[in-house]
Amino acid sequence: MEQYNDNKWNSPLDAALYYLSIGMHPIPIEPNGKIPLIKWRKYQKVQPTEEEVREWFEGRPDVNIGLITGTPSGLLVIDIDEGHAPWPPKGQELNSKYVVETPGGGLHAHYRNVEGIHNSASKLARGIDVRGKGGCIVAPPSVINGIPYKIKEGSLEEALKTDPPRWLVDALLSAGNNTVAQISSGGKIPEGRRNDTLFKRGCSMRARGMKEVPLFENLSDDNATDCVTPLQVEEVEDIFESVCKYPRGPERRNTGRINRAEELTRLIESEIQEFFQDQHGDPYVLIQTEDGSELQRVSKGSFSPRLTRHYRDHFGDVPAGGIVSRTIQQIQARCLTGDKRELFLRVAWEDERLYYNLSWKNNRAIEITADGWQLTGLPPIFKHYQHQIPQVEPVKGGELNRIWEFVNIAPADRHLFLAVVASWFIPGISHPVMILHGQPGTGKTTTAKFIKQVVDPSPVLTGGIPRDDKDIGMQFNQNWLVCFDNLNHLKPWLSDTLCRAVTGEGKYTRQLYTDDTPFLTQYQRCICLNGIGSPVTRDDLLDRSVVIRIDRPEHRRAETVLMKGWAKELPGILGVFFRAISIGIRNLSSISEEQPFRMADFARWGKAIAPGLGFSVEEFEAVYRRSIASKWTESLETNPFSAAIVSLVGRNGRYWEGTASELSQALAADVRLSRRDITLFSLDPRWISEELTRITPALEHYGIKCTRLNYQKVDGKVRRKTIRLSQITEEGEE
Repeated sequence: MEQYNDNKWNSPLDAALYYLSIGMHPIPIEPNGKIPLIKWRKYQKVQPTEEEVREWFEGRPDVNIGLITGTPSGLLVIDIDEGHAPWPPKGQELNSKYVVETPGGGLHAHYRNVEGIHNSASKLARGIDVRGKGGCIVAPPSVINGIPYKIKEGSLEEALKTDPPRWLVDALLSAGNNTVAQISSGGKIPEGRRNDTLFKRGCSMRARGMKEVPLFENLSDDNATDCVTPLQVEEVEDIFESVCKYPRGPERRNTGRINRAEELTRLIESEIQEFFQDQHGDPYVLIQTEDGSELQRVSKGSFSPRLTRHYRDHFGDVPAGGIVSRTIQQIQARCLTGDKRELFLRVAWEDERLYYNLSWKNNRAIEITADGWQLTGLPPIFKHYQHQIPQVEPVKGGELNRIWEFVNIAPADRHLFLAVVASWFIPGISHPVMILHGQPGTGKTTTAKFIKQVVDPSPVLTGGIPRDDKDIGMQFNQNWLVCFDNLNHLKPWLSDTLCRAVTGEGKYTRQLYTDDTPFLTQYQRCICLNGIGSPVTRDDLLDRSVVIRIDRPEHRRAETVLMKGWAKELPGILGVFFRAISIGIRNLSSISEEQPFRMADFARWGKAIAPGLGFSVEEFEAVYRRSIASKWTESLETNPFSAAIVSLVGRNGRYWEGTASELSQALAADVRLSRRDITLFSLDPRWISEELTRITPALEHYGIKCTRLNYQKVDGKVRRKTIRLSQITEEGEE
């Protein structure tokens, strides 16, 4: 069939049959557009038959024509947009034997295909796209908005015999092809990259204006034919839904140009190694840096500075807010199609090695094993927040006893204090809440600050009482060790929240008050509380706590002098803790997994670490037992309701029995209780009944037994629920 350079084919069918006759793979494109009308992926591998071409084009004078590029059609096209960056480079020529002028004023330069060249956008230069393997271009005599694609010069048949100039091939290969093509060696996508690859292909099809039905069909085909192990249908549907969140691309079809947000997205994507989400569903990326790999959360607050810097370096000015926002949305969408993985704060196990994040700019960590500890590279498993400050570099050969020059821990509690602090470097277990107890002026706040600097340094070392779940949730989300300062009393909701933070139990909430979608918040953190008296009065939290007494210092030093001395000793103290943990890792297998304590994991690790801290396993167990026994008595004395119960039993001859309502009346009538005591707890019978259940273990430690009895009244008409409170003597219950 004859080709007319002035585009005077008699019909689209004539043009399509001509392209077919010279080995091209023509496909139908929607009228006045660039979107394929068929499911065309298979024609990247096989040429359409004449019958198929006639079926597509016969009797359709308005349909446009597309040509598939790459292998096996043998066609490579450089798509040059109008208004592109200066290109080709000075002194170089395109030397194309076939050039087509597009309706938008751009050019298509045609060549014989080069193996290894894939689709890319703006990698050669701004506005210069490549259509190679897996691509498609619109060909003459197609029409957009009344303007046809015109053959400007040359012959397509000659172009198919002519290689691109050497400088262009080198530029294409050095610029790199898209990530999808690089990872799918031999056309197969390996596991671990399937979601990311299919998402990127889908976004490319969406950007070219493909409608939903053919888009999903193409994604399904790619999954079935290109993946080593195809994804489940549900996973492909999830990818499809994420792709469709982006606007379809007809608004930019006429010019072929991409906007600045897309350019910024492609620029930052070239540095991103992985897109994924953490255990809470937050989007994260792994970025290649000069010092290795760095994890970063994709959010407006944390990711915007990086995007602004890239934009300024590339374009020479700062971006408009909309550009950054759209780029973040695109990156977030890719992350949410990726795998979920658990990320950590400060400490984490990885391949049976314990890592402590130093929060240094050059991504360094302390690696601890049974053989010792050393400075090493930071594995990409840690979150980082702006408030986290770099830890000092630990040194070996320090003396742990130097710590007593700065904290005034009572001698009887020092072993337990060291064991708790050391355990805070060990993730994956329930850590006891440390309650620093002492009179005013004993240095409770200073001690809490020093502990925070050892374990989890931050500009804000201690904080006050959180206002609500959202406030404390933010603190737990961004801190491994949370220190609450100068507490007098914990409200029930806060006590329950701290219990969940110790055990790692989750709680379902809503992300927004206008959204009923459940959102699981789950943290396992280390906690330190301090107050003049013990702020913990509820037994479920007290059972997970240790009380550390602080003595008044014999001599006071100026705070500046104290801090200067602490800064000097901290590297050595930190090194001793790391050595103790290494010894604990070595000893752990010899310690029984069955422990006679509520905090069994802590007790086991405490015994394993004890020799590294300078005392024996037996000494640790003895001091831990003594602490457990004494805290119940102290809790009873500092809890107004518990104290009222003890007073009532003593006033009634070590025995009292009655209903919850009668107990309420008896407490209200107790002249020994001050008006302030009465206001610190409720006299509601239901509340009294529930609170008695909570403090029953503490009462029994104190020697008072609480028994619930159910029996009929004498008349047999009303069932009566009775509470019996009795003193326990050496001979038994009175």
